[in-house]
Amino acid sequence: MSTRTALWALAAATAAAYAALIWIGVTRLMPEAGGQPPFDLRVTGYDVAEARAYLEALTDAGRRLWTGPIRWLDTVFPLLMGALVAALIWRLGRPWLAPVPFAYTAADLWENARVREMIAAGPEGVTPDMVEGASAVTQGKFALLAMSVALLWAVWRRR
Repeated sequence: MSTRTALWALAAATAAAYAALIWIGVTRLMPEAGGQPPFDLRVTGYDVAEARAYLEALTDAGRRLWTGPIRWLDTVFPLLMGALVAALIWRLGRPWLAPVPFAYTAADLWENARVREMIAAGPEGVTPDMVEGASAVTQGKFALLAMSVALLWAVWRRR
């Protein structure tokens, strides 16, 4: 398989994982939480009151979605996304910058663990420290993703 074909395959897999994640999140998970967006789509984060409101609204079916298909997809997607952006940066001739997108991957996976902890705790068990930590990682994830995409753009523009 050529490098070009491998990159296209990686891009297709990344897009498919993202599409599935968004589809399940919007069409199945949001209705199971009273229409509220999931924690990991809240770019500006969330506070304790918002987290408790979400967890109170989340049904048992929503919890099963979080611990089932969403958990799987939200593990695969950041791995694919980090690999795709890193591979493109490498391919564009800046291999020393290729590890940068994996900071996003690490933050997204860390966020997933923090969100699972809050879901397991439920509205009564979630603590301010849990929420503040998870929210900070959510915001950091988006900042690192933006930085990675901006880096890719800058490398592409210089080529």
